[in-house]
Amino acid sequence: MEQAGFQTEVLRGIVLGAAQDVSLSPTLKVGAASDNVTVFSDGLQATTTVSEVSLTVDHAIVQDLPYPERSALGAVLLVPGVTGDPSVPGGVSSENAPITTGPITPGASLSVGGAPPGTSSILVDGSDITQASYARAGINLSGQIVQETTVLTTGLSAKYGRTGGGVIVQASKAGTSNYHGRVTWRHTDPFFNAFPVGSSAANAQHENFYGFFVGGPVRIPHIYDGRDKTFFFVGVEPARMQNALSFRGNFSTPDELAGRMHNALVLLNQTVLKNQGYAAALAAPRIGGVYYTSTVDANGFPNGAQNSAASRQIVGPGGLDDISPQLAKNPFAQYVMSQLPTPQNPGPYIKFDSPDGAYQNDGTNAVYRRGVTNVDNRWSVRVDHHFGNSDQIFVRYSEAPLSGPRYFALAASNPLNQVPTDVTASHDLAVGYTHVFTPNVIATGRYSFLRVNQKRTPPSGALTQDFAAKYGLTPATAGRGFPTLGAIGNGILQIAAANPYTDVDENFIGGGDFSWIHGNHLFHLEDLSQRHSITSCSL
Repeated sequence: MEQAGFQTEVLRGIVLGAAQDVSLSPTLKVGAASDNVTVFSDGLQATTTVSEVSLTVDHAIVQDLPYPERSALGAVLLVPGVTGDPSVPGGVSSENAPITTGPITPGASLSVGGAPPGTSSILVDGSDITQASYARAGINLSGQIVQETTVLTTGLSAKYGRTGGGVIVQASKAGTSNYHGRVTWRHTDPFFNAFPVGSSAANAQHENFYGFFVGGPVRIPHIYDGRDKTFFFVGVEPARMQNALSFRGNFSTPDELAGRMHNALVLLNQTVLKNQGYAAALAAPRIGGVYYTSTVDANGFPNGAQNSAASRQIVGPGGLDDISPQLAKNPFAQYVMSQLPTPQNPGPYIKFDSPDGAYQNDGTNAVYRRGVTNVDNRWSVRVDHHFGNSDQIFVRYSEAPLSGPRYFALAASNPLNQVPTDVTASHDLAVGYTHVFTPNVIATGRYSFLRVNQKRTPPSGALTQDFAAKYGLTPATAGRGFPTLGAIGNGILQIAAANPYTDVDENFIGGGDFSWIHGNHLFHLEDLSQRHSITSCSL
């Protein structure tokens, strides 16, 4: 700062973070025009003008630490008073589908200042990104896109609402007067990982995170020169992730798939099987047989009401263990059996112990894998424009299309694959405008739109056609799909067990701030916002 007849004063080292206010009281002293006075601000100063207790996480930490799946929300766990879910890597739930089929809830496990998890507001560029249907972050930006992260833990100002505890405030990165770019790659491989605690097998997680970032002034040769006026920042962050777990299990033998059930586990004495093993159960008397649960036609299709247990008809010659004649008459059952794994055609995720599929004494006969393959193609772009010293605007648009097909012993393309596919499409638009009326009067306005479409669908292999109609069963309502059959064989595979649904959340938020400094007084009207949320769910 300078003024004719006064000494020049320079204030340095003043750091202004997201959701922070800094009060400065510079004084120009009378002096010769040739005198310079430089003031350096070193060390943290106690805040005396606001009531919030807050901490801003250093940007280098937000940007460089290898958080699980790059989520910038992982940085808030460095703030005292913030806790996450200890059962989740990094403490913050992922946006990407896990191996298990639980709900996908990023940010829902965070607790700020002792508040219940999921009740703390998450703001990005001034707008709340928490979904209305489930308290999860609608979109999760990476450390390369987020410029600053501040957590307000206690003593919140009246301008903050919709929170049971603290507030997480993030500001996205803007372009500068110089061109800057960055290319990143992070790889996770079981070869480099230590064994998980209590496990004798290596982690099976493969991850590749890519990042392409560029920012600077907007310049279009011979058309527009936006140096010192218009700036952009673009981030493209594709990722490919795979994870799997291995288990021992039991799968139908070739004899069982052909309808010859003489050694089937389900017909053995289960008490003997559990206590003495398969060999002893095989030598013990059988405890059951194969029955029709309802009347059937000549081809083996049910054509009547379910019978009571006392009146059910035993199937097969000898009444116990051979249903191959009935199986030969049922084309749908033949198709199902043809898709199940065998020692000669196990598929990519099963390894049988022996060529005949014989059971071990513990009742298992194979090792199988279940897992998930995630595709993440997120990107974000921000443009800032300065109309002059008094007006500036920014627009940011971020999109995160995610898909996570799972598999359970069978390939994801197999129509008998039981586990669902999760697909999420998140779109976030943020607009902010600032106008300086006078040095003492400043107003800002903002608007944001967030749309999150979460779908849980059957695996792709089950949606290629209407399998029920093809084989003479009741046609599917949607015109495609695989009928639910319950447990198959020994119960490891449950065909078409997924419950599809679609959940759509839309948030429309508008707000504004107005500040007026009059003498020794500051009048502040903030967050005059209107939020409209729409949630729809269909099965």
